[in-house]
Amino acid sequence: WLTLDDTDGNIDNGTPHYQDIDNAFREQGFPGYDLDLIGITDVTDLPNTDNEVLPYEVDATIQSYVGSSITSASIRYRVNGAAWITTDMSPVSGSSVDFTGSIPAQDSPTVVEYYLQASDALGNSATNPGNAPTVNFSFAVGVIEEILADDFESDLSWTVGAPGDAASTGVWVRGDPIGTDAQPEQDHTVVGQQCYFTGQGSNGGSLGENDVDGGVTSLVSPTIDLSNHPIATVSFWLWYSNDAGASPNADIFEVQLSGDNGSSWTTAKTVGPTGVDTSGGWVYHEVPIHPFVTPSAQVKVRFQASDLGSGSIVEAAVDDLVLVGIGPSDGCSTPTNYGGGKISSAGVAPILNSLGTPSATTDDFAVNVDLGISNKPAILFHGAGADDTPFFGGTRLVAPPISRAGVRVLDSFG
Repeated sequence: WLTLDDTDGNIDNGTPHYQDIDNAFREQGFPGYDLDLIGITDVTDLPNTDNEVLPYEVDATIQSYVGSSITSASIRYRVNGAAWITTDMSPVSGSSVDFTGSIPAQDSPTVVEYYLQASDALGNSATNPGNAPTVNFSFAVGVIEEILADDFESDLSWTVGAPGDAASTGVWVRGDPIGTDAQPEQDHTVVGQQCYFTGQGSNGGSLGENDVDGGVTSLVSPTIDLSNHPIATVSFWLWYSNDAGASPNADIFEVQLSGDNGSSWTTAKTVGPTGVDTSGGWVYHEVPIHPFVTPSAQVKVRFQASDLGSGSIVEAAVDDLVLVGIGPSDGCSTPTNYGGGKISSAGVAPILNSLGTPSATTDDFAVNVDLGISNKPAILFHGAGADDTPFFGGTRLVAPPISRAGVRVLDSFG
């Protein structure tokens, strides 16, 4: 009814007859509809970057829906899961609803999480996302590299079985699954038919013909080298069903990680025993590795499905796994300016400035010259250290070995 009554496409700021409609619903025992008193919209969703030099700018539209004024707006951010830090946002010149702020530049490799919060003169407050900080925006600083991508169409040396496994049926197998009400008929990959799943039944077989019974069955990845990627994440598509049979929702599926080639394991994610992910269907999951084990040259991932009770129908399948690591950026730190140039015919020494990110990946770094002479040739020398040596009537300020960026003719902008 509020949607039908709405005139501007936003029921959160009230509708022409909001109060009458809401009161009527509440009088009849319905929960009514609570308005968002402050709107925080159009928030910049920062992408992954290798920029370690320039701040990360965040813009948003922030306004009061109850005729008040916004008295404070801020970005709350944290780095690699540390404590939350607050940085203020300010109104954009000429606007009362457009706000801007920035997160300071970070060294790679880093994961930055952030959300926005605002308050008005009436004491109302709001965040975006609305359930922050449980849910927030995030981006990575560094070079993101795909370490392992496996659609299970070929054998990349996963192993089945681990100490303690006791499942009598439903042991992991790679192939084209025969579907039941609890097991997928198709893998998740658009092109291909193979995935890992728990036990192959027969065409027309019963629901529990080869489901997991009698204990645990484990699927273990090959050893993964993350020694150069201190931040890493593994994602995959999971089919998990435990809600059929005489004892539904009694079992769990676990994702475990090892940083010592399988000598010890840490549980990083548990699916079940209840929830929307326990009724079959391909569901996407993403698990960070670094909070649970120190990324090393001996990382392994293990999936465990189990039936530890009686009467349960348990089936699981895994497909399209991708493991990515974030390594140091190829960008440099802020460049050091060792000086300008020799005194020109104008009687002054040119001044060097730089802008952009000093990175080959972003390709936006530039050097410009102030107080240079237009349409005259110039040579830019660069190197890794400073010097102070006479050089063709001036002073060479860069220590060997040096490079030069060709002979350039300065334009009017240097």
